[in-house]
Amino acid sequence: MYYKPEIDASVERFKKLWARDAPDRILVKIDIQDPENPTVMKAMEKVPDKKAMVDEWEKGFELNMGIADDNLPVVYGEFGGYIIGGFLGADVSWGAGGAYPDKLIPDMKDFRKYLHFDENNEYYRMQMGFTKYLAERSKGRFNFYHMWTPGETIFVSVDAYGQCGPVVFESSVEFMSRG
Repeated sequence: MYYKPEIDASVERFKKLWARDAPDRILVKIDIQDPENPTVMKAMEKVPDKKAMVDEWEKGFELNMGIADDNLPVVYGEFGGYIIGGFLGADVSWGAGGAYPDKLIPDMKDFRKYLHFDENNEYYRMQMGFTKYLAERSKGRFNFYHMWTPGETIFVSVDAYGQCGPVVFESSVEFMSRG
């Protein structure tokens, strides 16, 4: 990978840590203190401009390229966690942290009648377009890795305002069975 030539070794260390097979080790992330070193939020300020978002990520990758740490140069291929509300039918406003859906569920006792997923939904199509854009732009620059913590499951949660967002939780049965 262009930005992290030793990424396979870092990914293996992450896998061991996530599988709890590395209890006596830590992972190290070193950042260059530079005003041009973008953060997740700096890239998310560019939402929904996918090119500008990835440009921000790549600026940081360039600055950190020669550092031999466990930091994985990751581009989040999403417009913020709350974009899921848009997928389900809410109107979306864009802010510094990504997508913010309008209230989707006015009455929790009838919540099912407000949730509608449609593959032709504009926000879903926008997300799929971003994924395709990343696949095209990544050629020769970065790879796609499927990294998932064992025992985690995604559910859609609804907060007190009726907004939908992803919630990830760890299955205690999975980890308790390991001893």
